[in-house]
Amino acid sequence: MFRFIRTAIIAIAMMAPGASAADRTLHIGLQKTGLFPFARQLGTIEQRLAPLGVSVTWSEFPSGPPLLEALNAGSIDLGYVGDAPPIFALAGKSRIVLVAYTPQKGTTGTILVPRDSPIASLADLKGKKVAYVRGSSAHNVLLASLASAGLRISDVESALLSPADAAAAFVSGKVDAWSIWDPFAAVAELRDGARRLTDAPPSASFVVARADYAAAHPDVVAAADDEFNKAGAYARDHRPDYVHFTHEATGVTEDALSLAINRVDAGDFAVLPITDAVIAKEQAVADSFTDAGLIPVRIDIAAAAWRPAPGL
Repeated sequence: MFRFIRTAIIAIAMMAPGASAADRTLHIGLQKTGLFPFARQLGTIEQRLAPLGVSVTWSEFPSGPPLLEALNAGSIDLGYVGDAPPIFALAGKSRIVLVAYTPQKGTTGTILVPRDSPIASLADLKGKKVAYVRGSSAHNVLLASLASAGLRISDVESALLSPADAAAAFVSGKVDAWSIWDPFAAVAELRDGARRLTDAPPSASFVVARADYAAAHPDVVAAADDEFNKAGAYARDHRPDYVHFTHEATGVTEDALSLAINRVDAGDFAVLPITDAVIAKEQAVADSFTDAGLIPVRIDIAAAAWRPAPGL
């Protein structure tokens, strides 16, 4: 049933007027998290953009930082990342813009410890070895969580590992804790009995574009954002479809995806225009990294917020 629905949607998209081998192409970067894998399986973005003469390609990345490196290099035009990757990219002078955001109530990121670990509180992390991806949302989860316990990130031993390498290190006992997001957290909880030490602080995830691409093709960016929002609304109301399609897109087990999606707040499926409140919250995250000495300059988030013309 699910496969039939997806095939029908993609078939309609391929028959849309304006499609040809000479189409302009929107290159989208995605991870195993968020709405993008689901949207890819639906095929509705292809359908929406075909009449504009725009085709779509998708590239998967293990986390936000390498995705933004590809964006800065021009390998992709648009992508989806957590709160910290744009901050590190902007600190490195990447020409990117935040074009939309998804609210995050904090349930999808966490710090995990092994089931039998003696670590019972954030304060117990002092002196322990913690795995995370530098410049990722997990970096912010660790920074903010330690701060809430009166600790600095220098109070722990950092193990800068990709999600795949961190998972192996966590299972083998080479690290004491792991700051990570879903669905990796859900997999570790179900497969390895990992225990959640804390939830992430409320934040936002972002649809990010190359600044020159957004300036040249605002209609394409606006249409893609609108389709991501529609995909989110569909996922919110049809969670079994989301689980099945995302499993097909990523290979993550359906039980892990079910655990992950069932702790997502209903409002966290929306993909919305950037607001002043979102800018202020992201600015606070950026300032926390600067204050901790983790980035060398202060970032102006407002300057990186995309403001499309009315009607787009």
